[in-house]
Amino acid sequence: MFPKELWLVYYILIHITVLHISAVPNNNDQILVRWQNGIADDFNADTKPFKKILDNYYYIEEDTTLNWFAALHKCHELGAELISYENENEYDALLNHLSKTKCYWIDLTNLSKEGGYQSITTGYPPSFTKWDVGEPNNKFGDENCAQLITYVWGILKMNDNNCYDLCQFICKTKYPLQINFVV
Repeated sequence: MFPKELWLVYYILIHITVLHISAVPNNNDQILVRWQNGIADDFNADTKPFKKILDNYYYIEEDTTLNWFAALHKCHELGAELISYENENEYDALLNHLSKTKCYWIDLTNLSKEGGYQSITTGYPPSFTKWDVGEPNNKFGDENCAQLITYVWGILKMNDNNCYDLCQFICKTKYPLQINFVV
């Protein structure tokens, strides 16, 4: 049977996943509970299906292909958003986790204004892009969603494509909606 103080820690860990909890005994045989934002790097928790890369958590779909709208919805179901790259450092860090033989949806679209790509998450123009040469080009007049795809040199770059084509996708969140751990 757990002491009542440990039940509190257990309850907080189960229901509030964005806090780092630590329990420390004091001199009066009580347990002090301390927390801070985030999940500590040394906290032994399973964040699957998300992987921690740099300061965020990413879900990289490797099996199922969806259209852009369904990928956006799936990320929301997981408590995340389609990825919007913040900078080249994040882009480079994720390349090591992606297959060069697949395409991946990201959150950029020009559905609201042709030629003006913006993040569906923020509504603002992207802070970082890595378009392939000549992209975005709206080649067939219906390319309104951005994806990562490999071209000539085996490097994943951004491309505009038809939103109804099928690709894998990348979801991003600051903290996963759920973590699993053993008490």
